[in-house]
Amino acid sequence: MTAKIPYDKIISFSDRPSVELGKGHAMSRTVKEYDVRRGEILTTAQDLFFSKGYEATTVQEIIDAVGIAKGTFYHYFDSKVDLLDALILSMTELQLQNAQAILNEGELNAAQKMQLIFSDTVGWKTENREFFLDILRNWYSDDNLVVRMKLSFQTKLTMRAVLAQIVRQGVEEGIFDTPYPERIGDVILDLLANTSEELAYNLTGLHSANDPAVYLEEMLAVNRHAINLLLGAKPGTVQIYNLDQLKLWFESQ
Repeated sequence: MTAKIPYDKIISFSDRPSVELGKGHAMSRTVKEYDVRRGEILTTAQDLFFSKGYEATTVQEIIDAVGIAKGTFYHYFDSKVDLLDALILSMTELQLQNAQAILNEGELNAAQKMQLIFSDTVGWKTENREFFLDILRNWYSDDNLVVRMKLSFQTKLTMRAVLAQIVRQGVEEGIFDTPYPERIGDVILDLLANTSEELAYNLTGLHSANDPAVYLEEMLAVNRHAINLLLGAKPGTVQIYNLDQLKLWFESQ
């Protein structure tokens, strides 16, 4: 049985508002039904990708799980790759919405905004750690390599402008000091992605630290040092990971 992915906490693909085209209720209902059906396909594909792996999931399995005809699937998506691109875009769109809400908080300085954007994601994953631990091995398997690569690339494209604006704010405030405010966010995202992958390998047993407590403290210290160094900030200015949160992952094993 395919595990149901609680990604409604991240994104809802079928609850988007219908588009009013000014040609009566029938047209509006048709557009809404199109969005709902498309959302059902995306949500089902997402469940299967996360539980089985992208490479191991066939279009026919998605079609059977949704309960639609093959022609209906290809009415919405040209291929499995096209579906994956739509799924990745939808996921990163929500990341952008959350980041923009933090960006618009006028009372926060740049360091607080930077920390909130990333800590919000880490906090959500920690809150649902039992679920994530169940699918972690599949997510970091070779079957999902293309998904992770596409998500990482699209995240950088989506978040680049927001992060650049925060870094520029930090430079103006005298908190950050970097000559590359437009692209330093890309490097931080890569750093955090690598950290998440290393954590996953430890949690799944692909690589296990001899002393998890020492490992976590050292990794946290390295991340904090690197991020603040990249931003040209004083040590401890931006602290994205929380040691107590990270320890919860290993205590749940």
